[in-house]
Amino acid sequence: MMRNLMIKKGLRRMIIGMTLLCVCLPSLFFLVKRALNSSRQQVDAFFTPKQVVYEICLIDNEEIKQQIDAHIKSKTTAKSLLAFDPQLFYKELKQKFLLVKTVEVKYLVPHTLSLKVIGVTPKFVVNDTYVIGDKKRIFAKELFTDGCLDNLPRLTLDKRWLTKKLDQGLYDFLNKIPAATWQQYDITFYEWTNIHLAPHKSVCKCRIVVDEKSFFEQRKFDLLGVVFKDLCERGTITKKVLDSQKTQLAFDFRIKNEIIVKYYGALRRGRGI
Repeated sequence: MMRNLMIKKGLRRMIIGMTLLCVCLPSLFFLVKRALNSSRQQVDAFFTPKQVVYEICLIDNEEIKQQIDAHIKSKTTAKSLLAFDPQLFYKELKQKFLLVKTVEVKYLVPHTLSLKVIGVTPKFVVNDTYVIGDKKRIFAKELFTDGCLDNLPRLTLDKRWLTKKLDQGLYDFLNKIPAATWQQYDITFYEWTNIHLAPHKSVCKCRIVVDEKSFFEQRKFDLLGVVFKDLCERGTITKKVLDSQKTQLAFDFRIKNEIIVKYYGALRRGRGI
């Protein structure tokens, strides 16, 4: 009897509890949802920018710089800032302006969007017509001002290499070339086994022919003066060759331990090294 009474009381409490839960649960859910929405609105209000500050770096072309400036202003009006999408902004800017490399986006307090547009850094001038940038891309020379190109290394590339994006191996190769080599020679790259270096200063018009490996064999470059002097003293290189204005004298470094001298179609072996 007592046991049945306890069971009835337990069931009654359970029914009352479930009834209260059913009544209170929608209200509790509503209060939680309202609190979350309020918090989200506060967060959105806190991070939603009301003004923008921006900087354009490493782009010297004033016309392009002004166009980028106008684009930024059109995309950061008070209305646009309410739904500003950094990824979409970068994508549109990159598609419209080839010289844009990246965009740094920061949200500053209070309510400020900070943009830093960074341009491509020019690395090499090619065929006096193109510029290789730091992302291996090849650009038209007119996109850059002469001032930012004056001190860059210059080279000639066979047209097969002038694709939209430079070959990674060739890009790495050019970056390995010492500054002193750029200062002493005009470099023409035909292919990996046929690279020509024309000295800026020489007693005759000549070129050095190398491949990818011998390009960096400094020992042959150091001994070239000795070899050249010996060939002149022996009469192998004549005054007629020295006075010629045509590029007919070549020193070929591509054979191991040898410098091959070529002029007027005749092959003569230089001093073995």
